Amino acid sequence: MNYDSKKILNAVNELIPLKSEDTILITGSIIEGFGNLKSDLDVFVFKDDFKKIRDNRKNNDDFWFDKNTISYNVLLDNERYDYCFYEYNFIESLIIKMQEWNYKDDPYVYSLDLEELNILHRIKISKNIFGTKTFEKIEWEKLNYVLSMKKIVSVLNVHEDIEGAYLSRDFETLRILLYEYLIYIGESFLAIEGETNTGRKWFYKKQTRLEENSHIHLVNNYIEELYKVNIEDLLPKVLNLGNELLSIADENIGGIKL
Repeated sequence: MNYDSKKILNAVNELIPLKSEDTILITGSIIEGFGNLKSDLDVFVFKDDFKKIRDNRKNNDDFWFDKNTISYNVLLDNERYDYCFYEYNFIESLIIKMQEWNYKDDPYVYSLDLEELNILHRIKISKNIFGTKTFEKIEWEKLNYVLSMKKIVSVLNVHEDIEGAYLSRDFETLRILLYEYLIYIGESFLAIEGETNTGRKWFYKKQTRLEENSHIHLVNNYIEELYKVNIEDLLPKVLNLGNELLSIADENIGGIKL
């Protein structure tokens, strides 16, 4: 998809008039290199008068509203665009929460949910097409650790279910749980390496970028073996990989041990 900045700006201006202090970014799977023929281009518009805009358009069915977002989907010249309007103060608050996060105070990353981490990721990979506010100088490495820790919490939760399935000798359930466990492990390793896209549908494309990483390689191997080998033989290998993840997290983040 070839984007036309002028066309995007004109469309935004028709929806909600632009001001000089506004910022527009283009982002999403297309910009990241994951997109396909059905993917749309995400357009982030940051404005200081967000609340006024929301109140003026709250009865307009063409817009979709939630607490922090106004969304509008449109087809321009047979290309799909997803416009998301945010108050700049909200974006700043997410960046501050990410930068100030530390394991000791918030080990389970309650301060940021996956949707907020997704917004931060999209800002990280974005291209600025309007406005003077840029995000290139932000230490985005912190996002790697925050998302990795978020996934580790899921690893720990599934670990308990794995124990229950194994003790009950429920091996078919165990296979399903080990698959989920491996995906969370893979997502956590990917995040540590900077692959912070939260969309699971892009898991394969993310891991192909890091296929030489030994941990990602093991995740793929174990997923392939789930229905080929004796599950009791595979179980300790998978759990050991989980422990390796926790060890790396302990060194880099602050970690949690089983």
